[in-house]
Amino acid sequence: MANTPEETTRCLEQQVQIQREQFDMIRAQQESIDTLKQMLAQLLKDKKKSNAQTSSKKSKGKRKEGKSSSSVHIEEEKQSNSEHLNPHLKSEALQRMGVLILKE
Repeated sequence: MANTPEETTRCLEQQVQIQREQFDMIRAQQESIDTLKQMLAQLLKDKKKSNAQTSSKKSKGKRKEGKSSSSVHIEEEKQSNSEHLNPHLKSEALQRMGVLILKE
């Protein structure tokens, strides 16, 4: 069955619209990836900083009373990770991920 020029035009317009939507989705995904990379870099930086602080505390022989050095280290690491995560980056990434999930 031969397509009329109108049908061909309509099909091409649909393809263009689909490609635009796909491009927008890819762009949003790339922005989310970039934000997640920034968050991971910040976490790694904070972890290194925390490890350096923990090492200096261990070398001075400081220890919380009644706790082993490993439990102190775990508590300090948890506190460091939660305190230093940029809240703006976190909310932005979650918001973008939510948008991506809704589009699919």
